[in-house]
Amino acid sequence: MSLIPHERNNIDQFFSKEKFVLDTCQQINKDLAGLVQFEPNISVDIDENVLDQLVNILKDILLQMDSAKIQQFIYKVDLKESAFIRAVSQEDDFQNLALLIIEREAQKVYLRHKFSP
Repeated sequence: MSLIPHERNNIDQFFSKEKFVLDTCQQINKDLAGLVQFEPNISVDIDENVLDQLVNILKDILLQMDSAKIQQFIYKVDLKESAFIRAVSQEDDFQNLALLIIEREAQKVYLRHKFSP
């Protein structure tokens, strides 16, 4: 069972808290570091739909990466291979992969908040 629900509407609920959003963006930036030619600095407008913004930003970044860099990023994010294969085998694969990455990064943030002293 996933700590972050797979239904997109439920995921939006986690992104209603500004600190959670900022921490998730930082986690994505951390995992992108060294894999892209620019300094990763993903930030979003908290007053807009955060999940849509993150998906679009990450989708654009993924489209600029070669397959080796994407594989390294997937390893750093720690996606399950079966989830990765399922995401990229669907129509609009970069959109699905971006959502899956955000979901996993948010899960890391959630766990850190839940279990940190």
